[in-house]
Amino acid sequence: MEKSLYEVLVDVRKGQDGLLYFLYGSGAGYAGEMLTQQLHNTDAGAGSGRQIVRRSLLSEEFGHILAEADTGGLLAEPAIVLCTDFEYPTTNKANGVGGVTAEDLEWLLAHPPSCPLILCAAGEKLDERKKAVKQMRASPSFTVINAAKHSREQWRLLARKLVGSDTGVTAPQLDRVLVRCGESLANLASEAEKLKLYLATNDRISDEILNMLIADSSRVDIFEVVRLTVTHRFVEAYGLYRKLAGQESLFSFFALLARQYRLIARVQDDPHQPDNALASLLGVHPYAIKVAREQARAVPAGIAKRELVTIADLEYAVKSGKWSERTALDLWFLRHIATA
Repeated sequence: MEKSLYEVLVDVRKGQDGLLYFLYGSGAGYAGEMLTQQLHNTDAGAGSGRQIVRRSLLSEEFGHILAEADTGGLLAEPAIVLCTDFEYPTTNKANGVGGVTAEDLEWLLAHPPSCPLILCAAGEKLDERKKAVKQMRASPSFTVINAAKHSREQWRLLARKLVGSDTGVTAPQLDRVLVRCGESLANLASEAEKLKLYLATNDRISDEILNMLIADSSRVDIFEVVRLTVTHRFVEAYGLYRKLAGQESLFSFFALLARQYRLIARVQDDPHQPDNALASLLGVHPYAIKVAREQARAVPAGIAKRELVTIADLEYAVKSGKWSERTALDLWFLRHIATA
């Protein structure tokens, strides 16, 4: 069956928890953490001492992860397991990525673990062509959750839960927060923390202060254009860039894009280097390394390096007067759209 995150959180609070959850869509990572914590809280309230275990399919075998939720392995008790980087069967990954195959998933559907297992994917859509999608939705022990899909009222209830029910944020202000967050769960969670910090020492918040605190992610942002471009969503990226209407030059866009491709190539050249160490070496924030590692799963180092050469060639063509900035930009996007 498929439900919204809010519906599942309500079910868990009522003690109607399941054993298998699959989250996908924008904000799935944060949604997975929310669900895992709610399962643990409900579990603790019922007197159980099951712990939370977080694992990634980038570094662990699927069989080992499953064992932790089912038997606990040799030296531990079964735990509530949050498994990230589970891409199958979303549309942006090939079958079996992350060490999981169609056969693995079919076996899991027939043999659910003894403790909740939360599978979290970065893909924004399910591949409706795959048999696994229908099996997951039809299974009584499997709950599929689109982290980005909520009704308007559910968004409001989630926002109130994150901000706090006893805070001085009015209902109209909460709606303004949702608009400025672009109805993104990850954005909402981040901005809710700002509000809670402010309201820890203030009873109320004015509209003016709220607008200063909460970033307006509903506006077109050059960093979002870069993110969409790097993740091969060229049509969306091109549309957003055109909406900027000259606010950002070609050179600033290419500078940001080249920086991201360099980070992607660098993390693949030294995949075992810790994020903090690599960030210090490259002079960037550790979060930038984390993002580059995620993007590197879809962008091989060879492609990143090739894009750097293409960017340099286009910049030279503009600076030498061969093309205008607009012509170079159109060529960049149209070539990628045509070959995507």
